[in-house]
Amino acid sequence: MVVLRDVTVDYGNGAPALQRVNLTVEKSEFVFVVGPTGAGKSTLLKLLTREVIPTEGQVWVAGREVTQMKLSQVPHLRRLIGTVFQDILLLPDRTVWENVAFALRVTGASSATVLREVPRALEMVGMLPKAKAFPRELSGGEKQKVALARALVIRPLLLLADEPTGNLDPVASQEIVELLLRINRQGTTVLMATHDWTLVNAYRQRVVELQDGRIVRDELRGVFRRELA
Repeated sequence: MVVLRDVTVDYGNGAPALQRVNLTVEKSEFVFVVGPTGAGKSTLLKLLTREVIPTEGQVWVAGREVTQMKLSQVPHLRRLIGTVFQDILLLPDRTVWENVAFALRVTGASSATVLREVPRALEMVGMLPKAKAFPRELSGGEKQKVALARALVIRPLLLLADEPTGNLDPVASQEIVELLLRINRQGTTVLMATHDWTLVNAYRQRVVELQDGRIVRDELRGVFRRELA
């Protein structure tokens, strides 16, 4: 699903953000990406959506070489990838339903597709009963569930979650990870960047650790090194 070969990203403002990174993530894997602030976690995820282009190396997503992709092909790539971030950024003047539907409409989806897929995505995250609510009426955890539904409504092959629990309390954080794991069990590949060692230790998935732009550890059923928290 994801292959990085000798990838370096150098923004030209000091040490490279990533240095000679090699990584393979198979279809339907769940991977925690961990490491201190500035280690390169977000840069790694942005490579997969072509928000960042590597200085050197190759990036493959779902059999497509992202580094050689024409700009006209990038929207199609991004329709294969769902993204969830710490900063949720829901549209404040639109309901839960409308926020999720918006993610489909920008892809040119038909009204019939919207009517079918929005309730499916909201049901998956337990937010269908609040479809008519506005973001200001939701808790932080509920907002993140809506953001997750927005990512899922396109039926992505790959889901990228960049610190999705960073602003949530422990209970809400656990709910989000449980949802991500459930989505993963249905076949979606998930990469989750996180500082939350308690979640990583509790769920014991594959752990890829970055330090100074390099992968220093890659373990199945790994744990978070607590001293990094």
